[in-house]
Parts: sequence; C-alpha cells; structure tokens
Amino acid sequence: MNDEQAEELGALESIYPDIIQKHSDGSFDVFISAILDQNSIDGIRMNVLFTEHYPNDAPILTFKPFGSTSNHIIEEVKQVAHDIVNRSLNSPMTFDIIEAIREYLEKLTIVDIPKAPEIFRKVYDKYTSVSLETFLSWKKAYDEEQKELERLRMEAIKFDIFINGLTYAEVWSKPTGKQLFEGGEELEVEEELKDEDIEVVS
Repeated sequence: MNDEQAEELGALESIYPDIIQKHSDGSFDVFISAILDQNSIDGIRMNVLFTEHYPNDAPILTFKPFGSTSNHIIEEVKQVAHDIVNRSLNSPMTFDIIEAIREYLEKLTIVDIPKAPEIFRKVYDKYTSVSLETFLSWKKAYDEEQKELERLRMEAIKFDIFINGLTYAEVWSKPTGKQLFEGGEELEVEEELKDEDIEVVS
C-alpha cells in the first residue's frame, strides 16, 4: 500500500470508525448497511484490496451478505460498485462506492429513525455531507491552522521572562560556548574550591 492509498484508508477510518476492519494482507472489510453499523442485522461485507496502481486501476472488491441479505441483492450491489468504478478511475473512489451501496440498501429498507428534538433541528439543518476530498481538504487546512497558532504562540513568548531575568529571546540569542571558542574569545570560568577537614584516625 503506497502513501496515497494509506492516506485514503486513513480518511475512510476517520469517516467510518465503526464499520472498517483491517487485515494483515493489506485488505480491509467495510460493513455496509442502511444505517452503517457493524452490528446491523442485515447488510453487506465488502472486502477491498487496493491494487498496485490503484486508483488508476480498479480495486479488487469481494462482496458477502450477512443477515437476511439475499444473493440477488449482492448481484445488484456489484453492479452499483461497477458503475462507480468505471466513472471514478484515476481518483479515490472507495468512499463513493460505500455511499452508493448504502443508499441502495437504504431504498430497500425502511429505517425508523427517531426525529431529533426541535431544539436541535437548526443544527441538523446546517449539516454538510462529507466526501473524501472535502475531508482531506479540511484536514490540510486544520493542520496548517495549528502550525500557525503554534508559531504565533512562540512569537508571543519571546519577550516573556524565561530564566535569570532574561527573556526567552535573549536566552536563545546568547552565543554558546562552542560559538565563543570558535570565535577566538576566552571564556571566564570561576572555580570555587572548598577545603575539607580530614580527620586521621590512628
């Protein structure tokens, strides 16, 4: 698995933390159901193996039903995935495959989802769907924002008292002993010797 493939898998694990199971051979299972829950009674387990040249080549996909999901549904799901692969070559496509299969299963299943209390309705109305591309874009912006905040924090403490009455900037701007030595300057070293009384026992 190359870096681009590992990045895609990492993004998928962030989006679907409860339905992805990785294997030692580099493949991973995705438990797809109408409500995207690995503990769902009915659904499809899709095994994904990225080929060497994925996403320029199609991934190897294997489908197995669980629960009461029929083989007929498996055949329909294969066609759904095939359509996504054909139009998504040369770009990450696993997220689109998962969502397309989930939407297909959702149409076959009546899911009774409790309505959110009215107090939270405005929050749900503002919900924005997440794709692999939007997640990676958000993560890049977030990392850059954190780096900038750290830079500003370090800039702000430059003039704070750091040690022995010196500021942070003054401490780190003072030349080191090695720098003084290489510059031909002498270091003044004070040594204090303490006499110790030695008692001789005869």
